[in-house]
Amino acid sequence: MIQVNFLSNKSKISSNNSKISKKKEKVKMFDYETRKEELNENYTVRELRQMCVHSYGISGVSKLRKNEIIDKILEYEARETTMTEVNFGGTSKLTSEQPKEFSTTIYVSCGASSGRFPGLVGRKVSEVSNFLEEALNIDLDSVPFVNGEEASMDYLLKQGDTVEFVKQAGRKG
Repeated sequence: MIQVNFLSNKSKISSNNSKISKKKEKVKMFDYETRKEELNENYTVRELRQMCVHSYGISGVSKLRKNEIIDKILEYEARETTMTEVNFGGTSKLTSEQPKEFSTTIYVSCGASSGRFPGLVGRKVSEVSNFLEEALNIDLDSVPFVNGEEASMDYLLKQGDTVEFVKQAGRKG
């Protein structure tokens, strides 16, 4: 183990502050050397590369030798980091109520035929009529009812709507 001695016998420092700072430098150097030895002895090159990339975010170490990778890690660890406080705005409560689950499934019926069909939210009633014309035997002259009320063919379907196509009486399907 290499230990660097910053305090020499020839130069006596009179100030206590400078003695303390020199001792701190000596301790930092000692920690640096022990950390270097620890990394060298306890980790393989592959582990050191993974540590660089994943833990420290250091890139460009794929072709470096072990001692160069250790130097990069020690440089990164030597940097002093400061944490800044982050203030978040927008602390008010949300007041609008939204449905817990959003479903694009719409219940559509025509006479005895009915079913739940996904992906119909946001479509016009006329599109649904054309799309399900053969599946539900929907007549071209049938009248659409959305949620029990008569609706136009241009009505846009919303979540939770039910559509019923009613045929005129006296006509055969």
